[in-house]
Amino acid sequence: MANASGEAALETAVVDMPAPRTSEHPVRVANGFVMLGVATGLDLAGIALLVVGIVLLAAGAGQGGMWVVIASSLMILLGLFMSFSLTAVAPGEARAVQLLGRYVGTLRASGSQRVNPITVRRRDGRDEGQRRDRGGLAGAGHGAGGATQPVVNTGTLYQ
Repeated sequence: MANASGEAALETAVVDMPAPRTSEHPVRVANGFVMLGVATGLDLAGIALLVVGIVLLAAGAGQGGMWVVIASSLMILLGLFMSFSLTAVAPGEARAVQLLGRYVGTLRASGSQRVNPITVRRRDGRDEGQRRDRGGLAGAGHGAGGATQPVVNTGTLYQ
């Protein structure tokens, strides 16, 4: 179609876009420092109980010493399992939490936090490119003698 001056007119089409089906959900967390204390306490108590169990076994206590060793081993494993649930979030950053590949929620509170230990916590991807572009050593080649050369971002766009 041509307009009054003879030039081709552009037609604008309005497209109704559906609303996004994703939304951000906060993750249930516990204070990481408290949980670190609980995990450390379980590990230390388990080690002390393990020593007691070994002494009981050496003294010939029989099954009583064996059960103490088993209980102490379980305490140590529980403390280690709890320590895997801790994650640190820097101020201004976020963590996306996934369970078996599905989005569970976003962790935005800064500091040490405790989440479900079988989840995967990934840094929010929006700031990954910003960190690379700050002139750090990301993607740098190796110069003579194996020294890493810094990357210079000139801001040039190639078309």
